[in-house]
Amino acid sequence: MRKQFFILASLALFSALSAGAIYLAGRPPGKSAEKPAFAEATAGKQEVLIAIGGQEFLARVADDEGERRQGLMGVEVMREDDAMLFVFPSRAERQFWNRNTLLDLDIIWVLDNKVVGISFLPRESAQGLVTIHSPGSVDAVVEINAGEAVRRGIKAGDGVRAVSAGRDRLQ
Repeated sequence: MRKQFFILASLALFSALSAGAIYLAGRPPGKSAEKPAFAEATAGKQEVLIAIGGQEFLARVADDEGERRQGLMGVEVMREDDAMLFVFPSRAERQFWNRNTLLDLDIIWVLDNKVVGISFLPRESAQGLVTIHSPGSVDAVVEINAGEAVRRGIKAGDGVRAVSAGRDRLQ
């Protein structure tokens, strides 16, 4: 009786482990929890043309820690179709602040190439230091001039994609 129980328990464990391995191996390409949506499209790029809900922006790419930390600090002017695209190495809740930010901004929170939220971030001189939080985990963030999201009809659920590769970084 004890031997039969051991054999059944071993078979059950083997079946469960096999099913888990099949599930992981069968995950659709690009759906890995470790790989953010924009990682391949922006690798090594200085700028990339992106579309958010059909609206195009020329985005400076911030895909390393130093670039993400700098962001748009000190930038005095942006055209209406300028943006900054922050690409993160993993999905997580994020927070942005307005230290040394001279422009009011719309912050577009992105997960798996979809807008999951939009926040307003005022310039530091208007309201002092302000920190805003993503509505949940995100793998990318787009900063555009304040008011552009509403003016262009960008909303949660809109798709976000790289339209063209833009310019490579100077080596």
